[in-house]
Formats: sequence, structure tokens, C-alpha cells
Amino acid sequence: MILQLFKSTGFKGLLVNLLVIILFWSVSFLQGSAGATGYNVEPMPLYGLLTSHLNSGGASVFVFFGLFLLISYLLVHFNTSLFFLQERTYMPSLIYVIFCSVFVEAHDASPAIPAAILLLLALARVMDAYRKNGTAFCFFDASLLIGTGILFYANLVWFGLILVVGVIILRGYNIKEIMLSLTGLIIPSLLLAGYLYVFDSDPGVILQRFISNISVRHAGTEMPGVKLIIISVSLLLLFYSLLLLLPRINNMKIKSGKLFILLIWTLLVAVAVAIYSPASVSDIVYLGGIPAGYMITNQILNSRKKILNEIILVTLLLLAFASQLSGLL
Repeated sequence: MILQLFKSTGFKGLLVNLLVIILFWSVSFLQGSAGATGYNVEPMPLYGLLTSHLNSGGASVFVFFGLFLLISYLLVHFNTSLFFLQERTYMPSLIYVIFCSVFVEAHDASPAIPAAILLLLALARVMDAYRKNGTAFCFFDASLLIGTGILFYANLVWFGLILVVGVIILRGYNIKEIMLSLTGLIIPSLLLAGYLYVFDSDPGVILQRFISNISVRHAGTEMPGVKLIIISVSLLLLFYSLLLLLPRINNMKIKSGKLFILLIWTLLVAVAVAIYSPASVSDIVYLGGIPAGYMITNQILNSRKKILNEIILVTLLLLAFASQLSGLL
């Protein structure tokens, strides 16, 4: 029953998608938000610019809720345009909001939300290089997007690795395109530094805030025993989906298989950042949730075990509800 509801298309699917997102953002609407904890002290330039125009916590919730809706649209559009899942469905968006809500008790004005938008656009641009003749400047465009995202969320810099991986997967060991990818990462910061210099501001503040944001541990979601159990179960479901995905990649269309390899690398980078960097897990999940949403959706759409699919969906929903309720208590 829930599976069929989540697989709905057209207006019904859009309505279900919107209602689920509103449901899991309701805690934030009730509590309000003055900004992501720890990031409003020394924010990255573009994040600071965005939040400086939000005069109240309530305003920030609605603005970042709108950005989250944009992520939802891009998740669905990405599959609609490339069609790498078995069906054109709203399920990647639904799984994404549920998966993120397991880790985040109350969605706030996290800089990782606008960064996730730019990461999704970058992934789409990377895939535009598939079977492209001549030098694929798509990688340069993708690196500009990630470089811009770094000015919102400094830890997005680690996801520059997927540009190099993308070049190798799609184009082989093309040194020129790898160099283009790496160059594009710093151009947005250089342009902003030039702007600050012209208007008699200190361009060194960009590097100072970048170092501060990637080296200082920011306050995130507390993880008592119950919360750890909730997260552990959700990660087991993701791991199960990943294990079943790996042997299927060779049987997919070439482009779809390469895209899933790129998504696996994106997930690995997110996991590594969550483990080894001081970044808050409740922020990284907005980035790691992108490949996670597609992988879990792929498992549900490809599995013939309907009862098992229902169990996976219900389990994720219950875990997300439990996480959200713990934020209210």
C-alpha cells in the first residue's frame, strides 16, 4: 500500500512528495531556526550573505525549506532526464527527505542545503560529458558549480574528488580535463577575492573562513543510545541496497552503470568526510543523502519481493518519525 503510494506519478505523486516533505519539516516550522549552529559565527561568504538578509528564524526556515524543495525537484529531474532508474518516479525525492530526517531532528538553515543543490547540478553536468567529442568542458562547468558551493559550505571541497573520478570513468585518464576540473574549483573564490580587493575589503577573509570551517567542529545532532540505534538501522538498509546494486551495474546500460559508479564514489566521499573531518553529520547527510536516495530507490524498484520493499519503506518511515519525535521531546 505505502509502496504503491510512493510510486505514484503525475499530480498524485507530486502531492504525496510535497506532503511528506512538509511533514518532516514540521518540527522546524514549530521550533523556528536562527541558522545552523556554529556556522553563523564565521560563515563562508555566500552563506553569510544569504543568512544576513534573513531577519528572523522563521524566515530562514521558509527560505531553506524552499531550497530543499528545489533539491527535491532536481533529484526527480536528474532521473527523468537520464532515466537511469527503472521508472520515472518521485521516489528518489521521498527517500531523500526520509533518509535525511533520520539524521536531522530539526531541519535548519544548514549551508549544506544550497551546497547540495550545486552538487546535484555538478553531477548532472559531469554526465553530459558521456561520449562527447573533443575536450569536454562539462567538467570545468561542474567544477565551477562545486567551487561556488564551497563558498556556501567549505566541506564541499572534498567532493571535488568526484570530478577527477568522473573524468576517469567517462573519458579515461585525460590529464587536460582533470586539470580543467581542478582549476574550476578555485575560480569562484578568486573572483570573489578580486571583488573584495576592488572594494577595499580584505580578500584573505575567504581563506581564513575556509580554514575555520573545515577545521573547527561545529555543533550537530546529539546522538544518545536510541538515536544511534535509529541511525545504525538506516545505514544497514543503505548498505543492503549498495550490496545488491554492485552486481547489477555490469548488466545496466553503459551510461547508467557509469552514473551509479559516480554515485557510489559520491557516497564514499560523504562517509569519509563524516568520519574523518570535524564536519557535523547532520550537515553531511544532505550531500550523502543524494546517492543514498538513488541507491535505495533502485533497490526498491528492481526487487520483486514486494513485502520486503514494504518493510524497507515502513522501517525508514518509522525511523524518521522516531528521530523527529525525539527532537520535540
